[in-house]
Amino acid sequence: MKLLKILMLVVMLSACAGQFDAFVDRRRNPGTANMANLYIGPSTLDRPAICYSSWLSSPEEILALAEKECAKTNRKPKFLKQTSYSCRAFIPHHAIYECQ
Repeated sequence: MKLLKILMLVVMLSACAGQFDAFVDRRRNPGTANMANLYIGPSTLDRPAICYSSWLSSPEEILALAEKECAKTNRKPKFLKQTSYSCRAFIPHHAIYECQ
């Protein structure tokens, strides 16, 4: 019985794997035909906003995501600011960059 509980815990935790990785905050407004109102997250092609946890993500990983976003328009990211408790519960921070 104890082994079964441990296996269930491992399965539940593995299902959450990847749920705490840093990501570009590009939430969409579903069902919107107007392209101007398509995105509701703070990230744009000019200013990527990366959601991350300071415990789980390295600065290099966050910068790599910003570089990948800015590379779409052949530019480089410059760090602008950080906000706290503005993303998800376990990934609470935004690192906001400007593509130059």
